[in-house]
Amino acid sequence: MKHSGLTLKEKHAQDFIPSLMSAGIGLIGYQFILGNSIFDPVPFISTQLPAGVVVGGGILASELITSGLQDHVLNLLQKQSLVDRESALIKPVLSGLTTYGLFRFGVSSDTNFLPSFGLGAGSSLASNYLYDNVLSKKKF
Repeated sequence: MKHSGLTLKEKHAQDFIPSLMSAGIGLIGYQFILGNSIFDPVPFISTQLPAGVVVGGGILASELITSGLQDHVLNLLQKQSLVDRESALIKPVLSGLTTYGLFRFGVSSDTNFLPSFGLGAGSSLASNYLYDNVLSKKKF
């Protein structure tokens, strides 16, 4: 996603819509790809919440955190002339890592890395693709 030349309000809208889409895609992945019910209670900090709230909220939070991190990391890479195709992978990788971290510390220290990383990174890739190639080209 390109942010150059945007107002702060437009940048936030451009970050928030794909983040919401990521949460929805993550819930679909959690339910149908991983085979877990979004209605089952899971431990979260010191309480039990429906898995859909924890997974959707975790991915949404991860995406919003990642949006800020991505801008910072890209600025560092641009200073070192390392920005190229790799920059397209920064957000999904950061999203996967933050999703894993949120699940590990919020849900269980036994959280498996690959499924939680894949859920965060995969939903980020899918939502960014849909936003950039479908939604941003529509005239509403």
